[in-house]
Amino acid sequence: MARLIQKTGFIGRKNAGGYLKYIATREGVEVLTRRGLATQKQQELISGMLRDFPDMKDSFEYEDYKKAPTLQTASAFISAVLDSHMQNLQSNDSYLRYIATRPGAEKHGGHGLFGADETIGLNETAKALTEHDGNVWTIIYSLHREDAERLGYNNADAWRKLLISQQSKFAEAFHVPISELHWYAAYHDTDTHPHIHMMVWADQKTMLKRESVVKLRSAMTNSIFRAELENLYIRKDIAYKDVTEAAREVMREIIAQIDAIKAPSQSLQQMMLELAKELRTVAGRKQYGYLKQPLKEKVDCIVDKLEKLPEVAAYYAVWNSLRDTLEGYYKSTPREHHPLSQQKEFRAIKNAIIQEAEQLRLQMEKASAQASANEMFQKENSSSEAARAAQLHSDDLLSSTVRLFYHMSRIFRDNAAPPGNPMGIRIDSKRRKKLMEKRLAMGHKQDDHEVEQEYGHQLN
Repeated sequence: MARLIQKTGFIGRKNAGGYLKYIATREGVEVLTRRGLATQKQQELISGMLRDFPDMKDSFEYEDYKKAPTLQTASAFISAVLDSHMQNLQSNDSYLRYIATRPGAEKHGGHGLFGADETIGLNETAKALTEHDGNVWTIIYSLHREDAERLGYNNADAWRKLLISQQSKFAEAFHVPISELHWYAAYHDTDTHPHIHMMVWADQKTMLKRESVVKLRSAMTNSIFRAELENLYIRKDIAYKDVTEAAREVMREIIAQIDAIKAPSQSLQQMMLELAKELRTVAGRKQYGYLKQPLKEKVDCIVDKLEKLPEVAAYYAVWNSLRDTLEGYYKSTPREHHPLSQQKEFRAIKNAIIQEAEQLRLQMEKASAQASANEMFQKENSSSEAARAAQLHSDDLLSSTVRLFYHMSRIFRDNAAPPGNPMGIRIDSKRRKKLMEKRLAMGHKQDDHEVEQEYGHQLN
C-alpha cells in the first residue's frame, strides 16, 4: 500500500558538531554502489544510530535495510539518519542552509528553499530565523519513489502547492493565525525515497502537540493520495457487499440447523438446571449485568458449552471470518478473536440463558406447590405420582434447553449482517454524493451499500 512517512522535531540551541563529524566520517557513511552485504562497521554504526535515534525505525530506509541488509541499503539508511537529524547537530540558520543547498536539493536560483511567497531569499530567511528566539519545528515528509512518480510529487513545485493548500491546517495545529505562521521547505530528490524538509515557527510562543502532528500527517496523506483513496474505498465497498452476502447465505443455513436441534446434551441440561436452582437466591432483576460474579461465571460456562456444539462453532467461525475480511479492508492490524461468551455482539445469549433458567425455576416451583397441595393423593399413588412428577420435571428442562436454541438462532440471525460501516466513521453529505455519482457512473444501483469512510487514515 502507498504510505507517507513523517518525522517531526524541534531545534534546540546546542551544537553537536563533534558527534556530527564522528558519524559523518566513520567507515560506511559514504554511499556505496558496489554489491554485497553490509559491513560489520556499518552494522555497528546502524545499531548505535538506532539507539540514539529510535524514531528512524519507522523510516522507509530502515525498512529497506531490514529486508535486504546490503552495502547500498545500509549506506542509504546512514545517510537518511544524518539527513533527518541534522537539525539536532547544527544551529537553526545552518540547518536552513543545509536543506536549501545540500546535494540532491532541487534548486531555483542558487538554492532550493521555497515557502508561501513566490520568491525566497536564503540570506534574508536565515537572518529572520537567527533573530527568532522561540522553538523551530522541523518536519520531513517522505514517499516511495514509485508513489512520487505516479502521483506527481517528484518536484518542488508540486510540494509547494500542496503545502500552500495545507497552510490553514498547520496554523490550526500551532494555534496561531496564518499571518503569524512561517514555514519554509526544500525538496530532496533522492533515489528511492524523495522527500521534503520543512522548518516551521510562529511569532508567538506555541507548542506542537502529538495529536496535532498526527492530524497534519493525516491531512497531507489525504491530499497526496486523495484520488487513489476514493477509488480504493469504492472498490472495497463493492467487495464488502459481495463478501457479506456470501457469508450471510452460509450463516442462514447454519442457523436453520441450530433451530432444528431437539436433543440437547444431558450435560447442557444439567448446567441449565443448576443455574435455575441458583436463581432462587437472586433478588431483583434477573439479568446478566445485575448478577454476582459467581452466577455470571456459570452463565459464561453455559455459553462456552454452547460454543463447542458443531453447529454453533461453524456459525461463529464464519462470523469471525467475515469480520476479519471486512475489517481487513480498512485496518492494518488483525482483529482479536474472543470466546463467544466474551464477544459483545452476542451478549444477548447470556440473558436468553438466564430467561430460560428463570422460567424453568418458576415451573419447578409451581410443580412443587401443586404436589404439596395434593399430598393425600400422592400418598395413595406414591409410585405413579413420583414417576409423573419426574417426567414433568424432565420435560420442562428439555423444553427450556430447546427454547434456548431458538433464542440463539434469533440472536445469530440478527447478527448475521455486519454493520453497514464497520469502522463507525461517517463522511459529509457532499462527499457521499460525489462518491455515489461515481458509483452510478460505474453501473451500480442507487441502493447499493454506500461508502461511509473518512479518508483520514494513514495507509499501511
